[in-house]
Amino acid sequence: MQIIFAADRLHLQAGECTNLRWDVEHVKAVYLDGQGVTGHESRQVCPAAATTYVLHVVYDGGTTDRQLTIQVTGGGSPPSLQPGGSVADLAVTDLFPDNLPQGNVWVRVTNNGPATLSNTQIEMKCNSHGTPLSNIPPWSHVEAPWQHTVSLQPGQTATFQTHMTVDTGKYAYDAKCTAVPPSQGATFSDPNWSNNAYSEQIASPSSPPAPPGGGSWGILTTDVAVTDLYPDNLPTGKLFTRVTNNGPADLSIIGVQLVCQGGGWSGNQLTTFGGNQAMNLNLKSGQTAAYDTGMAIDTNQYQYYEMTCSIVVGFKDDQPANNIYSERIP
Repeated sequence: MQIIFAADRLHLQAGECTNLRWDVEHVKAVYLDGQGVTGHESRQVCPAAATTYVLHVVYDGGTTDRQLTIQVTGGGSPPSLQPGGSVADLAVTDLFPDNLPQGNVWVRVTNNGPATLSNTQIEMKCNSHGTPLSNIPPWSHVEAPWQHTVSLQPGQTATFQTHMTVDTGKYAYDAKCTAVPPSQGATFSDPNWSNNAYSEQIASPSSPPAPPGGGSWGILTTDVAVTDLYPDNLPTGKLFTRVTNNGPADLSIIGVQLVCQGGGWSGNQLTTFGGNQAMNLNLKSGQTAAYDTGMAIDTNQYQYYEMTCSIVVGFKDDQPANNIYSERIP
């Protein structure tokens, strides 16, 4: 797999334009800000304010994103702290259907703090692209941003319905949602835009693999999802992952394996990392907890990291597809 995403200029004066260019090979699909594109293309952009562009790539093993921020002098900027406003780190942590094969798609948004959001407007944008399972046309859902009201204390997660639906009898989906302060009239600022977008594949679940050594899974059945990867500090810090128990069963001191791998990029040089550790999950249905991966981040040494963590469970998982999560850091 090869992914190159670049801009002719990263700093513009208000009213100027630049070209985004990408070369992507050996992948399944490529999207620029939710719009399907070819693997080798360029596009002129003329942002009026500082803007981050996201190249979303779908490959056989999952998905990954590349981001470019174009700074604009004399223009506006991403929504910033308003007079009397506050600072809260929004993160989109999960996407899931309420029913299969046909159902509505729901999203989870977490407030990582430090401020409390009380009846606060956030701006959402969700897109999905369906790969047909038979001889029918592909399907896409591309929507305009819309606003949703949330009340979230630091550490709390809200779950609400998106405008997306799925029919996994006909398609396998790549879905994505982004949550940010509103572009107009924001009452808070977000200090960390790296976790505002979340992507997930939604398809009919396959039968879970047999447990190691044979036998049966027993009576415990629940859906465990890896929903985030983040450093506790930058430029250097520990790498943490968030794990969500989507239910229906509660987990009490249940042993699992956390497997993490990836690499740090310095120029065109890649240094790979990996780790495997046992840990216990204590999660009621609907709960999310953060766990130390045992790995570290140093963005003084590497320009960015591409990391993947997965949970290997010893019970029946209704949706094993969301047991793995990938993210680019920072």
